[in-house]
Amino acid sequence: MKQSIFITITLLLFAAGNSNGLMARQMQDSMDFDQQKMIEEMMKDMTPEERKQVEEALQMGKEMHEKGVTLNSSTEDDLKIPQRKEKILSEIPTLSSGEQYNSYLAGLIAKCKANIDPKIISEVDELLSKNSGNTETYVNLGSILLMQKKPVAAIYAAIKTAVAKPELILLQNNMAVILHQTGNPQISVPILQYLLIQNNNTLILNNLAQSYLSLGDTGNAGMYFRACLQMDPDHSESNCGVGLLLTEEGKITEATPYIKKSLKNGYSETADGLMQKHKMDIKFSDIKPYVPEYFNPQKYKPLPPAYTMDKVLPTSELREEFDNMTREWMQKKEKVNTEQNNKVENESLSQIADRIRGNLFNSPFSKKALLMLNLVNNEFYEHTINALSYEYAANQTEYYAELEKQSHLVGYSDEGCEKQRGFLASYLEKSAKNHDAYQRQMLPKLYEWTNQSLYWNHFVYNEEQYKMYFVNQVAGFFDALNGLGKLQSLYPQPEYIAFHCKEKEPEKVKPVKLDSIPEPVCPFKVEIPLGGAKVKWDCKTFEVEGGELIVGGYEKDFRTGEVTLFLGFGAGIFAKGTFIGGFEGGGKIGAFVKVAKDGTIIDSGNKGEIGIDAGIGPFMTEGKLTGILGLESGAKLTGTIMGEEKTIYESDPVEKQVNPEIHIFNK
Repeated sequence: MKQSIFITITLLLFAAGNSNGLMARQMQDSMDFDQQKMIEEMMKDMTPEERKQVEEALQMGKEMHEKGVTLNSSTEDDLKIPQRKEKILSEIPTLSSGEQYNSYLAGLIAKCKANIDPKIISEVDELLSKNSGNTETYVNLGSILLMQKKPVAAIYAAIKTAVAKPELILLQNNMAVILHQTGNPQISVPILQYLLIQNNNTLILNNLAQSYLSLGDTGNAGMYFRACLQMDPDHSESNCGVGLLLTEEGKITEATPYIKKSLKNGYSETADGLMQKHKMDIKFSDIKPYVPEYFNPQKYKPLPPAYTMDKVLPTSELREEFDNMTREWMQKKEKVNTEQNNKVENESLSQIADRIRGNLFNSPFSKKALLMLNLVNNEFYEHTINALSYEYAANQTEYYAELEKQSHLVGYSDEGCEKQRGFLASYLEKSAKNHDAYQRQMLPKLYEWTNQSLYWNHFVYNEEQYKMYFVNQVAGFFDALNGLGKLQSLYPQPEYIAFHCKEKEPEKVKPVKLDSIPEPVCPFKVEIPLGGAKVKWDCKTFEVEGGELIVGGYEKDFRTGEVTLFLGFGAGIFAKGTFIGGFEGGGKIGAFVKVAKDGTIIDSGNKGEIGIDAGIGPFMTEGKLTGILGLESGAKLTGTIMGEEKTIYESDPVEKQVNPEIHIFNK
C-alpha cells in the first residue's frame, strides 16, 4: 500500500513540474487547484497512517524539484530544431590566427568581469589559485562548477583555464562545450572553427555541428555531422543529429538507420524520442550491445528429449531431478520476496523511491536501461514465446493424442507390445524433432533475454531491489528450461509402454572363466643344466630351480603371466646323467609367493613336493605329488603324471560356520 501511494503522488508532482510540455520548473508553494483538489479527494478515506505517507510523499516531491531532479521523460520541444537565427549567425566572427584567437578569449574575459557578480569572479579566482598545483582539478574546474549547477561560474572558470593553458586542445574544446550548454552557441562557434584548422577530429566536428544546430543553421550542422560520420560512422551524437535533420524534412525511413546507430552506440533523449514519436521500426536485435554472460548454453543446458524407448524412463528420472532443482529456486524466490516486502513496509518513502530509482530519476544510464528493457521484453515475449510456443505446443498435443488413440486399440500381450513399441517409437521421433526445433529457435533468445535483463536492471534498481529481482529472474530462467519438457510428454502413456513392453534382452552367453578352460597337457619337458641349477620348460611353464639342501625356485606360467617364487629345503635321491638321461628322485618343502602379471601379490603360503622324473637327453617327463597351503588358495593336494595334473584334495581358505544357530559357548 505504501509503495502504491508513493508512486501515485510522485507522478502527480512530476506532472505539475512538466505540464504543457515545458522543461521542469521549480515547484510553487501552492500547486494547481485541480491537482491539489485531486490529492485532497484521495486523502478523504485514508487512515491516519496513509495520510502521513501522502504528506511524506508531497514533501519528498518538493525536495526533489528543489534539487533539480526531473521525471524520466522527454518533451516535444526536445525534438524540434530551433528557428534559424539569421542576425546572430551573420555576426559570428572568423578567427584565422593565434593572435585573433587570443584576442577573442581576452575579450570574453573582459565581458565576464564586466557582467558577472564580482563575488563569483573572486570565488572562481580563489579556486583556480588554490588548485594551480593540481592539474586534474584545475583543468576540470569549469565542468565541475557546471555539474554543481553554477553556470555563470562555470563559464568564467572555463575561459580562464583555457587562456592559462592554450596548449591543451581538449581544454579549449571543453570551454566551447560549456559555452554552448549555457546557451551561448554563437560564442562557441568561432572557437571550434579555429580549433578545427589544426585539429580535424570527430570531437570538434560534432561539437561544431551541435552549436550550429542550436542556432538553427541546418546546412552547416548537417555538413559537420556528416564530416564526423565519415571519420567515425558509429558516432552516436552525430548519427542522432543527421537523424533529427532528416525527420525534420519528413524523411523518416532515411532517418531510421541513423537513429538505430545512435541508440546502439550510445544514448540521447532526442534519439529515443524520435524513435517513439515516429514509430520507427527499431528492434532490440538492431541495437543490442554485448553484455556479460550470466548464463550460457554450455554451462546451463536443458534436458534433451527421449529419442528412443530405452531413454523414456531415464529421461523421466532426470526431469524429476530438474523439477526438484526448479522447485528449490521457486522456494528461494518466495522467501526473498517475503523478506523484501516486509522490509518495504518499514521503509520511508524516500527509501522506497531509491529502490526503483531508474524509473523516476532523469539519468542517461537509467533511461538507456529502460529503453533496452522495453525492447528486449517486447521482442522476447511477443515474437518468441507467444508465436512459437503456440505452434509447437499444438504439434505436441496432436502427437500425444495420436499415441493415446493407437495405444488404446491394442493390449499388452507379446503381439500387442510389439505394436505398442512401434506406436511409441513413432511418437518419440516426431515429438523429439518438434522439441528440438522449438528449442533451437527459443533457447538462444532465452539466454539473451535473461543476460540482457540482468545487466540493464543494474541501472534501474538499487542493491536491495536488485537482489530480489536477480533471484526472481534466475528462478524464472530455470522454470523456462524445465518447461521445455512439456513439448514431449512422457507421462503416463510413454512411461507405461516403456515399462510394460520392454523388449526381452537376448540371453547372454556367459563368458568362460579362465579356470574352466581345459588345461593343456604337456607330457614332456625340456631340461637344461645351468651350473648348480636346472632350467625346465614345457608348453605351460618356465622354471628355474637350484641349490643343495637350501633350494630356490622361479616358475612362470606363460598363459596367465603369474610368477611363483619358492625358498625352502630339498634333497635328491639319485640323479640323471647330463645329456645322457636316466632316473632322478627328490623332494622339497618351503614357502612360496605368487605374483600377478601387474606385480601384485595374489597368494602366499607353504608348499611341499616329492616325485621322480625320467628322461633321455634333454627331454624328460615326471611324476610328482604337490601339496599347497595358501592364504588365498587354501589347502590343495595334486598329482602329476606325464604333464597331466589331477586334484586329489581341495578346501576353501576360510572354513565357514555351517549352522549359525548353534551357540556352543553360550551354555
